[in-house]
Amino acid sequence: MLKAWTALVGPARGGAIEEFTIFALETNFANVLTRRREGYHEVSAPEAAAVGLHDESGAPSIHDLETSMRLHELPPLDAEDRVLLTERVLGSEITRQYYERGDYEPAWRASGQKRSCEVTAVTGAVHGGGSSNDAGRAGCG
Repeated sequence: MLKAWTALVGPARGGAIEEFTIFALETNFANVLTRRREGYHEVSAPEAAAVGLHDESGAPSIHDLETSMRLHELPPLDAEDRVLLTERVLGSEITRQYYERGDYEPAWRASGQKRSCEVTAVTGAVHGGGSSNDAGRAGCG
């Protein structure tokens, strides 16, 4: 029998779903990257137009291309790792714009709340249960 889907649950991340793949669709619905600050995320000061160096074909040099790709403002960052079904409580002052930019601190979050769990697979279903009382156990059996 072929598996129809797979899910990876992270007990050490509050029970968040880190991977959820449906094989028939060939899609991992949690296939996202958390936005973090990268070395090339630097805001450049306005510079005077410089004369570019081109090769004989007239194509811009790599230095010209790099200069044209400078950022004028920093891109948004994620306040938390991107996963599916992570629980958090946000204050009423958090607007949609703050949330989209990752410019918030939740009042409470499940991530970091280690959980223990037990998973039982039966034909056509998966049954699970868990507890946050067993902080030392971070794996599912």
